[in-house]
Amino acid sequence: MKNIMKNILWMLVILGATPKLSAQSYDFSSVTQLLQDSLQVIRGTGGGCALIVIKGDSTIYSRAFGLNFTVDKSIPIGSGTKWLSGAVLMTEVESGRLSLDDSVGKFLPIFSGNSSTMTLRQLFSHTSGLPGNEQDTILSSGSSLTLGQAVNLIALNRPLIALPGTAFAYGGLSMHVAGRIIEISSQSPFPSGVAWDSIFAERLTKPLGMTATNFEGLGVTNNPRISGGAASSAADYIKFLQMILNGGVYQGRQILSSASIEEMYENQTGNVPIIDTPYQIYGTLNPALPNMRYGIGLWREVVDSLTGNLIEAGSQGAFGFSPWIDRSRNIAGVLAVYGQLEKVMPTYLELRKRIRQIIPISTAATLPRENKPYSIQLFQNYPNPFNPTTVISYHLPMASVVRLEVFDLLGRKVGTIVNARQSAGTYSFTLSATRYNMSSGVYFYTLNTDGFSETRRMILVK
Repeated sequence: MKNIMKNILWMLVILGATPKLSAQSYDFSSVTQLLQDSLQVIRGTGGGCALIVIKGDSTIYSRAFGLNFTVDKSIPIGSGTKWLSGAVLMTEVESGRLSLDDSVGKFLPIFSGNSSTMTLRQLFSHTSGLPGNEQDTILSSGSSLTLGQAVNLIALNRPLIALPGTAFAYGGLSMHVAGRIIEISSQSPFPSGVAWDSIFAERLTKPLGMTATNFEGLGVTNNPRISGGAASSAADYIKFLQMILNGGVYQGRQILSSASIEEMYENQTGNVPIIDTPYQIYGTLNPALPNMRYGIGLWREVVDSLTGNLIEAGSQGAFGFSPWIDRSRNIAGVLAVYGQLEKVMPTYLELRKRIRQIIPISTAATLPRENKPYSIQLFQNYPNPFNPTTVISYHLPMASVVRLEVFDLLGRKVGTIVNARQSAGTYSFTLSATRYNMSSGVYFYTLNTDGFSETRRMILVK
């Protein structure tokens, strides 16, 4: 969770704020026209759609389209669930009962071999090595299984397709396992045998007043689909997004720490190969989509190419439900629809484009990737922790003098890995803890080039 003070400047934290009618008006006529024109295609079995957009603590657009569709209509949200579940995970991390780097084997001894080494970080960023299959029958809401029984079946019948931390494969099995671990770790403050639904309500829906949100989006079940089984409404989900946008605060109550939100924003996948992504088929609509990286329960949709900071995030569902935030404009939005993402996606992308044109960027330093004159990138080392070596990589779009250094927690320099002029290209260097006499602990590595400096964190466990 790096540069917390710097990241505080990214967002306006308004204590005690609830969405209210904005005093500032924007011309959303082009957005209204788009949704009216697209309704016959995107409305699906839900019969319509709704859009809410907030800026800070103010609602700047709220409208429903279609017969009997309202902003309060509760519908299945598919993978919009993942963002909510990721927030629940972070509440358990904040409690101290879990760490993102806890292994599966610590809580679920039924997992053996490489599977036992999967971490919660990997489970919630689709890099655990488990198959990326959202349609797996083990996840079926109509089954008589409990979440615990379903996870046991995953352990016994779903072998890894890659070593943990070596590939990105989007899917629901890994989050199912993580959900069971959260159930187990939460038993200390809750009655023995506490279920996911109770944890979800206590941590999110009750404090946020999300009365239309639950895990019965795919039917009543004892086996809640952690990655995609929730139901919600536009009016409910926007409360969650307002909390995220406002640094974890909702109506004066700190639901999540700003540090936890920043951790969710971070690229948790490193540079591992993307072997399964639902956005592969949308490359013709937007070439950047198949290459998007993932945080904790959310997609890193637009990233500042200089700093690596997240600008826009989202968590679209297979039914078209599309929540997002845009930190550069201090806005959040929800397009609520119950149809098919394939039909919704062209409208959604055009919708986002028009909203960007309507609302100016709030922070001059936060420019979309396409407006940057160049793209220097320092990548997060991965996996982390490491033993005894790790690989540090960076990309130079032009020739530059490069200095790559490692520092301890007190800011003392441990060593210089690179100090030379280099041509444009992508470089990778192996850091040996033995060579630099590094003991276990937290370290930082800094890339300095002509006019650019970036620092990232690493954890060493020997």
